[in-house]
Amino acid sequence: MKKLIFIAVLFILGMVAYAQSMWKPVPPDLISKKALGKSTAFIPRFTLGITAQQFSWNKEESKLDQSTLSKIGIGVAAAHYINLNDGTLYNNFTITGLCLFPTVEDSGVTLAAVASALKFANISPGIGVGYDFGIKRVLGLFNAVLTF
Repeated sequence: MKKLIFIAVLFILGMVAYAQSMWKPVPPDLISKKALGKSTAFIPRFTLGITAQQFSWNKEESKLDQSTLSKIGIGVAAAHYINLNDGTLYNNFTITGLCLFPTVEDSGVTLAAVASALKFANISPGIGVGYDFGIKRVLGLFNAVLTF
């Protein structure tokens, strides 16, 4: 488990070294500079994820377990931006890799992949899948993702 967390931290630090602008706002002319005239671009960004609902299948009891607000974590995202007709940029969807930490006692650290859309005030609802290393189960997740 410690090796996995160490690898995740190294990956995030590598992304920071690769993309110095992950904390800065996306400038309006970024697409014209990076995408060579295309009207869309994927841009790496930091994210914060909060698990609203978590679902997993309990084999012993043959039932679906769920928990609310059970994890919070950080990750790296590929945010898809489009250039609107008036020249402004809009983030229409994001694909995020998250390392989620438990806020309840009966779960563990989770690595998850989440797709989110419909951004409202930098927060997007997301749906994803993850693996909980504490209970050793695959999870279905409904998340709120804040993209920086």
